[in-house]
Amino acid sequence: MVTGCRSSGLLDASAQVVTGRCKLVSVHVTSIGGPATIKVFDGTDNSGKEVARITVGIDNLTGGNPPNYIQDETVEFDMHGVLMENGIYYEETSGEAAVFINFA
Repeated sequence: MVTGCRSSGLLDASAQVVTGRCKLVSVHVTSIGGPATIKVFDGTDNSGKEVARITVGIDNLTGGNPPNYIQDETVEFDMHGVLMENGIYYEETSGEAAVFINFA
């Protein structure tokens, strides 16, 4: 059980969150202006082991050509303290997102 954790603060571009062994507690993602996909890796870059991939905002597209985007979406992904051996690297894969990663 994780009793307390630290936060990455706002992430709005790919970044190293922390290096070294830690526990990944949760990932909070909000799409900004359209669908977005983010990935979280165990490592110091995007060549480490991928431990999470989250896509938000895709259900907020309506018909039309191109489709209309009606609202941003926010989700929390509870990681239950996944052990990260080499650190946490965050990658914004597509779209724009506001992300907070909690770790211990």
